[in-house]
Amino acid sequence: MSFQPRAVKRFVLTGATGYLGPWLAREIVGHFGPDSLTCLIPKTLPPIEGKSLAYLKRLGVDCIECNLMKYPVLEGRLPAVDVLIHMAANTRTNLPEQALKVNTIGTENIIETFRPSLAGKRVLLTSTSAAIDRGSFPRGPLTEDSAPHPRTGYGLTKLQAEAIVRQKSRACHFDYTILRLTTLYGPGMRGGLFYVLSDWAGRGHILARVNWPGRASFIFVEDAAKILLWFSLAEAARNQIYFVSSCETYTIGDLAGLILSKRMGRAARFFLPNWLWKATQKLIWLPGVKSVIPWRLSNIIDDSLLCDSSRMRAVYPGILTSLDEGLNRTFGPVALEDELARALA
Repeated sequence: MSFQPRAVKRFVLTGATGYLGPWLAREIVGHFGPDSLTCLIPKTLPPIEGKSLAYLKRLGVDCIECNLMKYPVLEGRLPAVDVLIHMAANTRTNLPEQALKVNTIGTENIIETFRPSLAGKRVLLTSTSAAIDRGSFPRGPLTEDSAPHPRTGYGLTKLQAEAIVRQKSRACHFDYTILRLTTLYGPGMRGGLFYVLSDWAGRGHILARVNWPGRASFIFVEDAAKILLWFSLAEAARNQIYFVSSCETYTIGDLAGLILSKRMGRAARFFLPNWLWKATQKLIWLPGVKSVIPWRLSNIIDDSLLCDSSRMRAVYPGILTSLDEGLNRTFGPVALEDELARALA
């Protein structure tokens, strides 16, 4: 996707060493050059993110150490910025709110640090469908107008981060865009639904063969990177919130079966009857039951994280990767043809 010549060419990116970060960095550099991007990097990186940092350095972008839990987050002179993209977050859904303060305090600190430079500029926050979630049995996909009922500390802190960005946009006179990402998948996955299903398939686990009835939304990682860059510059995205997904709908059981076939060839499926699934879906929302059912388990039994991304598709002009193509690029013989996929493998 090409961009018209424009003055906005200076990006500051947090979370660049996460899974999505290198893909977004490549998109930015491909359109605007390495001098257009500054990546803010934690002083201490988990080992899994070392390859991401090495790739960023090969791209030639500026990487500066920062501490989101401290104000200001940077020491010394701030890099120039036209678009601040804040992706850094602790995404662990099994941690309590208190352990995820980087999602809220970090958001406030990064905005306050760049406050003198943000008037008239754009701040893009990556959020999550878990920030909205469900308070009762799902009867349709989530939309941007759905009332929020986050059931995890992660979802709650990301919802709070959204509120911080909106409030700061008024106080600091910048425009915002909030993108609620759904499940990412693609080469080099480090976690999430597709990673778990792939792990089950690789270990020959019976759970990979079950006809899980829940439906969840997802997006190929390269598509997500292109969407983030486009929305960070688009006039249509000014002060807007969007769900981001491929707009395809599959049950988790069907996803597991497709991954199983890509990785292991044809394999027998294990089908539980529909009446049992329907009873289970009702059961897990009963008072006293829903509080003890693991959040991730409930999401493969029902449609809790199924999202409607038609609002995004109404304005985004890009072509999205189909699930079959995305799985081929993730698990098939072409999985490592992409130089970035090879770098992160």
